[in-house]
Amino acid sequence: MIYLIKYKLLMKKIALVVFGCAIFTFAQAQIIINPQLPPMGLVLKSQLWNLAIINTENQSVQVQIKMIVTDASNNQKIFSGTSKLLTLSKGLSEITAIDVSPVTYNTLSPTVSIDPSPDGFLPLGVFDVCYSINLLNAESGLSSLSEQCEEVEVQPISPPILVSPSDS
Repeated sequence: MIYLIKYKLLMKKIALVVFGCAIFTFAQAQIIINPQLPPMGLVLKSQLWNLAIINTENQSVQVQIKMIVTDASNNQKIFSGTSKLLTLSKGLSEITAIDVSPVTYNTLSPTVSIDPSPDGFLPLGVFDVCYSINLLNAESGLSSLSEQCEEVEVQPISPPILVSPSDS
């Protein structure tokens, strides 16, 4: 049952990426962001950097990715992260925490405890995670190309539960 739900979610994401590519190609958009966050079990900061990015330009571009995590209940900014400069080649790029390292994290809320390490744990709660991709221009520095937000829920880690056999 869980695999069926995960399969359906994956198929929805793939359909959205393909549909988004078609629309944004005709609208002359340059970059499309699709966060690849797990539906359940999100607990580490490094998991937030799993992204599928589509560059619809005919050339490679040099970009920087910025992420802002906001508490969904009160819109309070919790923390932000900024990647190193990346070169995105034409087409689809699968981005992970290794690709964006070193990441500069900034704590934006004194009331929420954030693990300062790059692989630190996320606080518990429901959050809006917003990504923006900024293009590096020789004339104007960084300019925003694309933005995408997604709501995520960080739940406490529970102990293992025996699934099978049901009588033991």
